[in-house]
Amino acid sequence: MNDTHGHHVGDDLLVAVARRLSGLVRPGDTLARVSGDEFIFLCEDLRSPDDVEILARRIDDAFVQPFVLGSIRLVSPSAWCRS
Repeated sequence: MNDTHGHHVGDDLLVAVARRLSGLVRPGDTLARVSGDEFIFLCEDLRSPDDVEILARRIDDAFVQPFVLGSIRLVSPSAWCRS
């Protein structure tokens, strides 16, 4: 990203990703950027594997829509392999 479009676009993309992910945080959960392009969810009250699956699908769904940064449109590879 940075090599192709410049660091300012890479920074803008990180902000856009963080905004999308922050829309998934429930009360009591924590979202953090741990380094580079890595984010982590700390989730409370996940009582079953089904709860984890629901959250994983919500995260996946958040990346179906492309990111539009000025004149640049970025599509997540996860959008290509949806079942």
